[in-house]
Amino acid sequence: MSGRFSNLRGWFGIILSRKFKNKDLFFRRCKDTAKDGRGVILCIDDEDIIDMLTLIQNGCRGELDRELTKRYQAIIS
Repeated sequence: MSGRFSNLRGWFGIILSRKFKNKDLFFRRCKDTAKDGRGVILCIDDEDIIDMLTLIQNGCRGELDRELTKRYQAIIS
């Protein structure tokens, strides 16, 4: 995905997957991509989507925003 980033297309992407074989490794690779200035990629799988939908169902939409912000901050820091 990072190869698709540009000034015209943008520098942010989300990869959705049913399940990551090794989510920690994928996260580290996304973090390296961001450190190199090649864009920011968030990885989200089915479990994450279910957790996010549960937050919305429980009336905690603001918590979902905080969780996504936390993930973004973890990638860029």
